[in-house]
Amino acid sequence: MVVAITKTAAMLDSMMIEAVSGARADGASWAELGRVLGKTRQAVHKRFGQESGVPGDKVTVAASRRHELRDLNALGAQGYRLARVGVRRLELLHVGTSHEYTRAVGISDEASRLVEDGWTVMGWRFPDVFFGREVGSSQDHETTDGAPLT
Repeated sequence: MVVAITKTAAMLDSMMIEAVSGARADGASWAELGRVLGKTRQAVHKRFGQESGVPGDKVTVAASRRHELRDLNALGAQGYRLARVGVRRLELLHVGTSHEYTRAVGISDEASRLVEDGWTVMGWRFPDVFFGREVGSSQDHETTDGAPLT
């Protein structure tokens, strides 16, 4: 049941990103979207404002440890590559190819297995190391559920 709920949440998040992007393309303001979503315009802009999907675009995501893999994988599915890991923030660059991400504790058997399985170290923030791998074009890849990919 937990897996099903996690997959549903990831799917809904992806749908929300598409809906907000479509509303913005149709001329909706951040304030209008904020009213509809029950958030401030600043909160809505922070969450959705930089997800235009144009190659070369940079996105900075404020993410809690609890949700950062979900958010990272949602953007990875849209063609964003992790560029920098910071405290409570992730910076990504749109490259047009889908990526998937996971993390492991720095020096651990899990981290070693990920490297052996072809994952690339994308960044670190003590005690975690973030790993990623390319999975194809962003049109071919569905959003993952954000769970660790092992």
